[in-house]
Order: sequence, then structure tokens, then C-alpha cells
Amino acid sequence: LLTWAKNLTDKDIKRDKAIEKTTNHDVKAVEYFIRENLKKFKLQSLSSWVHWGLTSEDVNNLAYGLMVNYAVKTVILPQEKKLLTVLADLALANKDAVMPARTHGQLAVPTTMGKELAVFADRSLFFLTKA
Repeated sequence: LLTWAKNLTDKDIKRDKAIEKTTNHDVKAVEYFIRENLKKFKLQSLSSWVHWGLTSEDVNNLAYGLMVNYAVKTVILPQEKKLLTVLADLALANKDAVMPARTHGQLAVPTTMGKELAVFADRSLFFLTKA
């Protein structure tokens, strides 16, 4: 079945779309398409179980997870790396810019803008390495 699924053709996709036109439901069409094809493998006795493992929520949960993973890898992490580069450059450029620090809402020992940007970048890097 996995080999079959990996080798679906345009003809298979068109068949699924034809089923979808009658069901008006994308996941239900896939369910019916799989049921049709179980006959090829002499597994039609399992056809009643297809819906049990192929509800819309089953499909959507997996699809959302894949989409988020893809977005993290292709959009979020590359942008985060660019942001860290900008923060590192700003930290170096402002390493001597003195500014008042605050702790618990009160003034504290002065710090530099560069140091604070570096701390922010370092904390962001922690989350980047966990992704």
C-alpha cells in the first residue's frame, strides 16, 4: 500500500477529483478513492476501516503539523537568522552607548545598548536552537 501511495499518478488524482465532485468533500473523496483501490490488493474486507483512520480531523491535524514544520524551516528560521545578524551588528555598533538600566521597575547600574542587544540576541538564539 505504501508503494502504491508513493506512486500515484495524474490519473489517480483526476479520479479522486471526480469523486470529490460528487461528494463535495475532499477527505471523503480520498476515503472513497482508497476504498476503490483496496480491491486491487484484495483488501476490500478492510474498506470499512478506512473512515476510522481517515476523518477530516485526522487529516487536518497531520496537515497542520506539516505546514507549521515547513513554515518554521523555510520562513521563520531563515528570518530569525537574519534578525540575529542585524542584532549582532547593532550590538557591536552600540557597544559603547551608555544607557540607564532598570531592574524591578527601578533604576539600576548603567549598562550599554550593545550589551543589552547582545543579551536579547543570545536569548533569541536559545529559542532558535530549540526549533
